[in-house]
Amino acid sequence: MPLIRLALVAAVCLGLAACATTTPQGSTEPRLTLHHLDVRPLMPPPLSGDRAVGSDPRAVIVTPVAAEGALQGRAILYSGDRITTLAHPLDQWDEALPRRLQRDLVAFLLTEGPFSNVVGGSADAAAGGALVLNTHLLRFEHYVAPSAPGITVSLELSLFDPATDTVRLVGTYTETQPLDDPSVEAAVRAMGQAVRRVFGRFVADLSRVG
Repeated sequence: MPLIRLALVAAVCLGLAACATTTPQGSTEPRLTLHHLDVRPLMPPPLSGDRAVGSDPRAVIVTPVAAEGALQGRAILYSGDRITTLAHPLDQWDEALPRRLQRDLVAFLLTEGPFSNVVGGSADAAAGGALVLNTHLLRFEHYVAPSAPGITVSLELSLFDPATDTVRLVGTYTETQPLDDPSVEAAVRAMGQAVRRVFGRFVADLSRVG
């Protein structure tokens, strides 16, 4: 009898263990979601005044966007207290953020800026009076606190003229936007809009510099 009882206990234990480790039918493991940064919405109006869009024949070389730490990659950064920054574990950009921003800046300047010839490349490629546009990615954060969700985007842009060794324009452009929805999807949309506003402010400053 003791042997029979031991066998029954062992069988029950094995059954419980099997139940604890079996994934319920139809359930799915958490999966990584890739997000695309879209800066196309909220197109700004064409520049007014003497400097029409695409009227400046000088070439502009948009160099790779500089960034530090996690901003160099595809991580979507968030903060619950606006002090400590972490990466969303299951949400990433579909490509490295600096590469995406460089391409978007080239496209924006071609369609909305005063220059007719804008390309991405290194500063070493500047020749024949070409200008060099350097960009530094400072902040790209999602605030997830339910009481105050939002985003902040901050970029430093500097237009350099190698021919005269002068900085034509430099500025730090920051956009902070509160959100009604604390989700990653809402933050991604807001970040795209914030980037477009930053680019628009830079182009507006270019029109004043001449």
